[in-house]
Amino acid sequence: MRVVNRILVSLLVTLALLASNTATAEESAVSASCFVKSKSCVPAKFIKQAKSKSLSNPAILVTDPATGVVLYQNRPDSPSVPASVMKVLTSYTALTFLGGDKRFATSIYRVETGTTFMIVGERDPWLTMFRSVSLKYGPAFAPDLINVALAQFGEGERPKRITLLYSKLYPSDVAGLKSHFKSGDVKVTFKEISSKEAKLRSDEPLYQILSPTVNQMVEFLIRFSDNRLADRLAVHAAIAHGYEGDKRGLQQSYQDALLAREIGIDGLNVEDGSGLSKQNRITSRMVVDLLNKTRGLPEYQSLYQGLPTSGKTGTLKKRFKESAPDAVGLVRAKTGWVNGSVSLAGLITSGDKEYTFAVIADRIPRYYSATERARAAIDRMIGSLAKPANTEILEASG
Repeated sequence: MRVVNRILVSLLVTLALLASNTATAEESAVSASCFVKSKSCVPAKFIKQAKSKSLSNPAILVTDPATGVVLYQNRPDSPSVPASVMKVLTSYTALTFLGGDKRFATSIYRVETGTTFMIVGERDPWLTMFRSVSLKYGPAFAPDLINVALAQFGEGERPKRITLLYSKLYPSDVAGLKSHFKSGDVKVTFKEISSKEAKLRSDEPLYQILSPTVNQMVEFLIRFSDNRLADRLAVHAAIAHGYEGDKRGLQQSYQDALLAREIGIDGLNVEDGSGLSKQNRITSRMVVDLLNKTRGLPEYQSLYQGLPTSGKTGTLKKRFKESAPDAVGLVRAKTGWVNGSVSLAGLITSGDKEYTFAVIADRIPRYYSATERARAAIDRMIGSLAKPANTEILEASG
């Protein structure tokens, strides 16, 4: 009887120890289905980088969306500081609630006297004060509105002063217009009016400019990580969905968009659309699930078209060339960086497969050399999975 009791006690202790280690084991577990022919789903080089000091125990998830197999995971459900990978969620939310074909109109009218004009906008997220930017990337050139108004006057008739009423323009855009015309030969006096008053005074516009579509904006902000554009689209999406454009409205609109695709929101915290705030929190699983569930949907293709290509385009143009040269052209991903956090999320071409991944290393030291080491480690890690089409997909790790 004593022997039986000792066996029972030993068994209970063992079970208790196993239970206490469950959470830790689950954080770094790899799907059992990966161990059919090799000791790991990923190369030894991947694991070496994933566990390197340069990344300080990052949140990682890599999946094969075609089969549902998890190739590797480490803290996939840990809320982490995403940096600009936040823009993946922002783009998805904007496309969900604004639609990819949405454009923003900004019009100028002549009202009252011959020297009073009125600009009525829709808070175009991408107005620019720079002609070169407009020609190269497509945003509307705001000063054209006033230039057209001034062109209404014949030679020798141009007044020395005009009054410009305006409604629904961003304060920064108004400031840009003021600066642009400050040194001109016509003094422009700006006066804000309400939307109601603007509507009463509106007739046929002298001129109207239309923004690029939301699809075009999303493609640009993903490729070049435009912070201002991302923040503005996030606010527009929240308002279009029926919320205020504040932190609470952003949080709720992101949650609703994710839940609509049955993507978990545990740990989500939205402070801005750009990812600049270190109070933002997402999980690597959120990003991977989002990519897996929207990859083939036409309404979200601008997000994927905008993803920079390793060593070739956008914010990845200079990466992978030295850190993982064999992966140049084979990784398409959104980059991210703020002090203390480096992230990357997107797609890997691996032979005849395409893997989805998210890496968020938000525990690294807050100085430049640590950031550079983290970037290189992520490039080597993700690059170890990249293979050109029609070649052997993965090497088995020892």
